[in-house]
Amino acid sequence: MKKSWKSFMTVTAAAVAMTAAMAFSSLAAVAKVGTNEFNNLQDAINSAGESPVVIDLEENVSLTDGLVIGAGKNVTIQCGTSDPKTIKMEGKGIHTEGTYDATAKSWNTSRLTFKNCVLDITANDNPGGSGGTANLISNTDLTLDHVTWIQNSADGGSGSGMYLYQESNLYLVNGTVMTISGYKGSRASGIFADNSEYEDMPNRNIKISDHSSLNITDCDWHGMTVNPVDVTVEKYSHIDITGCGNPNYGGGIGCYYGKLSVTDHSDVTTNQNIGSAWGIFVKELFVDGTSKLISCRNTGNGLDVGGKGTIEGGAEISLDGNGKRGLQVYSGSDYWYGDVEVKAGAIVSACENRSNGILNTYKLFVENGATLKVEENHDRGIRNV
Repeated sequence: MKKSWKSFMTVTAAAVAMTAAMAFSSLAAVAKVGTNEFNNLQDAINSAGESPVVIDLEENVSLTDGLVIGAGKNVTIQCGTSDPKTIKMEGKGIHTEGTYDATAKSWNTSRLTFKNCVLDITANDNPGGSGGTANLISNTDLTLDHVTWIQNSADGGSGSGMYLYQESNLYLVNGTVMTISGYKGSRASGIFADNSEYEDMPNRNIKISDHSSLNITDCDWHGMTVNPVDVTVEKYSHIDITGCGNPNYGGGIGCYYGKLSVTDHSDVTTNQNIGSAWGIFVKELFVDGTSKLISCRNTGNGLDVGGKGTIEGGAEISLDGNGKRGLQVYSGSDYWYGDVEVKAGAIVSACENRSNGILNTYKLFVENGATLKVEENHDRGIRNV
C-alpha cells in the first residue's frame, strides 16, 4: 500500500526528534558546579579556584588517569543521597597537590571532601607518579563524609595504598566505611605517613568518627604505618586490621611518635597480623571506659606502648595468644619511656602468649579494683626489667 507524502514526513520528523533526544541524553552533564555543566569530573575540579566549590556528580564515572586536585583548591564532590554515584578508578588513584614552602614556613594546602559517594579504586600509582603510592595526599585535609571507599591493588604493586605527605590529615565521618587491601610490595602499608620534609612539626591527625570504620588487610609492612600522626577513634567507630606484616617486620599499626585514642563506645581490633613485630605499637595510648582494644593471635607482640598509656575503668583490653608478648611497656632510644596505668574497673587480659604475658621495661601501675588476668603464658606472667 502506498504511503502518503504527509505520512512519510510525519514518520521522518518523529525519527529526527528521537535521534535528537538520544543525542541530548548522551551529552548530559557528568558534573555541575552551580549551573555550570561539565562533561567530565576533572574539568569540574579544574574550574575551582581557592574559594570553596561544591561539585555535584550527576553520573557514575570510570577513570583510568585518576584525579588531580590542585594546590590551594577547596573542593567538595557530592554524589547524591537517594542514588549515590560511583567513582571508579583503575590504574591510578588521587593526587592532591598542596605544597609547603620550607623557607617561608608556609603552606598552600588543599581541601578535598567526598560526600555520599562510592569510590571503587584498583590502583598502584597516582597521576603525579611520585611517593610510591596509589593515592598521594599532599598538604591536604581529606574528608570522607558518608562514603564507601573500597580500594585494592590488583597485583600487589610496589607501593602503599595511601601516603599522607607533609601537612595532611584524614577524616572519616558520618558512617564512612573505608576498606584497603592487598598492598604487598616491600615496606608497603595500607596507609603510610612519615616525617619526610616535615621534621619538628606538629603531629597530623587521622580521625575515625560518628559510626565510621577503617578496615585494612593483607599489606606488607603495617596496615597503618603513620608517623608523626595521632589516631583518634570515637563515637561508635572502629579500626580493624588483620593479615598485615611480613615475617621479618611489621604488623597491624605502627604509630611510633603518635597517640592512639579510643573513646565513646569505639574499638580497635588488630588480630592475626603476620608481621614479626606487633599488632600495635604506639607512643601514647588512651582507652576510655566505654571502649575496647583487642590485639590477639598476632605473630609478634599484642601491644607495645612507648609513652603514657591510660586504660580507664570500664575499658576492655584483650592481648591473648600472641606469638611473643601480650603487652610490652616499651622503653628505648632515649625517646620511648612506657608508663602504663590500668585504672580501677578496667579489664585487661594477657593470656596464652608464647613469651611473657606482660614485659615491663619502665613503669606499669595497676590500681586496686582493676581486673588483670595473666594466665597460661609460656614464659613469665609479668616480667619487670
